[in-house]
Amino acid sequence: MSELFPENPTRRQLARGFLVAAGSTVMAACAGGRPAPAAARDDDRTRWRADVASRLNDLAPVATALPPLDRAIYEDRIERLRLAMRHESVAAMLLGPTVNLQYFMGFSWGASERLFGVLIFQSGDFAWIAPKFEESRARELIGSRGEVHTWEEWEDPHVLAARVVSKRARGQLLAVDSHLRATHAVRIAKALGEKYVTDGLPVTARVRSIKGAGELARIRRACEITKIALEIVRDRFLVPGCEEAIAAEAMNIAQQRLGLTKTWCLALFAENAAFPHGTKQRRPLRASDLALLDTGGELDGYQSDITRTFSAGEPTPRQREVYRCVRNAQKAALAAAKPGASCESVDAAARAVVAMSGFGSSTEYFTHRLGHGIGMEGHEDPYFCPGNTTILAPGMTLSNEPGIYLPGELGVRIEDIVAITREGAEIYGPPADDELR
Repeated sequence: MSELFPENPTRRQLARGFLVAAGSTVMAACAGGRPAPAAARDDDRTRWRADVASRLNDLAPVATALPPLDRAIYEDRIERLRLAMRHESVAAMLLGPTVNLQYFMGFSWGASERLFGVLIFQSGDFAWIAPKFEESRARELIGSRGEVHTWEEWEDPHVLAARVVSKRARGQLLAVDSHLRATHAVRIAKALGEKYVTDGLPVTARVRSIKGAGELARIRRACEITKIALEIVRDRFLVPGCEEAIAAEAMNIAQQRLGLTKTWCLALFAENAAFPHGTKQRRPLRASDLALLDTGGELDGYQSDITRTFSAGEPTPRQREVYRCVRNAQKAALAAAKPGASCESVDAAARAVVAMSGFGSSTEYFTHRLGHGIGMEGHEDPYFCPGNTTILAPGMTLSNEPGIYLPGELGVRIEDIVAITREGAEIYGPPADDELR
């Protein structure tokens, strides 16, 4: 920020030079404490965003191109889907215009009130359901991969789908894409018979939870880029006077400049971080505060999700104690995460550390699950949480993110993405610091 920061500033110089009134839309006001006019707030927002971007002009993509995913992976995924269907006693699987269609077939289609999808049978045959007026476009994408059944605007596509299923798998189960619009699933169940329709999540999750080498490489690289951006933003922006909105904007721009797309950031300072997913309250950073940044982005269709908690000044003994507990809980979970272990046992390992550290019961201040799967979606199966007996296997990727949230005081969360290997679990990118800084 040219007018907020000197050239090549140290953190101490940044702290002296950070002008809150010039950089904050949250606290923008005119003389006398009255809210600034909307046009003035818009101008201010445009200006501070430009200032944030200017402080990151030296950044450039750090990612060398990864080899493209081989088209053969889609054949492998379909074969694994067929095995999963057999395991779940499902005769047919309906994939709608969702992330599952992209994962298994390699292309996307916009979701709408019009039903579009593919029926995959245990034999591996495909039957597509498409609007008649979209048939040409559909065939361009589908190619020779199965027959196409079309429906006119005045016809019911759900009845058509039920008819195609009945012809191939009468009296057997149809699994419906869990990401498909509920209205389509309900209407198909009505047309086919509710007892013949089941949730497709156990089928698709069995396949998608195990990542291939190309997927793992993309998740790893995305996490590494996010961690580089976190350190840059910490050094350049997390000083007294910084606003949560500025920190979030800086994280988004830094990650984009370094090579990620669809970036996001949740920035919470001091007692606001006691709300795990944020609050409508906004406040500037003080030297005595902690700053929690939960952030990520996308690389070649795969996600990162990292959380760090930093100190704006010299941490207090209380802040150090809470941070150390969370970090120890994270390390305990990492040690427990290995092939053959259950998801619930990894969650329990982290909670045991929190409970033994004197922060209430294992769930009083650690209020959410330990972690979630990650891949093409930021949150996907499996999950580290109580009651989840899913067994870990090599190729699974999950977040490891314990937290302690003390209402009215502070919140600390530390999150890394880990990949299950043959020997245990590997952290993608550098681990968090053992001590608060």
